Amino acid sequence: MALPVLTRFSFRFEIFMIGVSVWASIDYNRYIKFWMLRPAPYGRLVRLVFRLFSVACVLGGVWRIAEDIAKSGRPVVF
Repeated sequence: MALPVLTRFSFRFEIFMIGVSVWASIDYNRYIKFWMLRPAPYGRLVRLVFRLFSVACVLGGVWRIAEDIAKSGRPVVF
């Protein structure tokens, strides 16, 4: 059994990372420049792939939080 403090910290960190993924999806032009070698404007395919990757990150994070909540069997305390 994990420590309650560590469990809360892990849950908060997971929520923070979901927020970062959502932010990257919304402001994708700023975030893509860290991954692409050429400057903006970016092609349609690049934007589409990046948006799909961001959605996959958000869905994966939500799935992980749901699994953690189901596994703990206790109410979530922020």
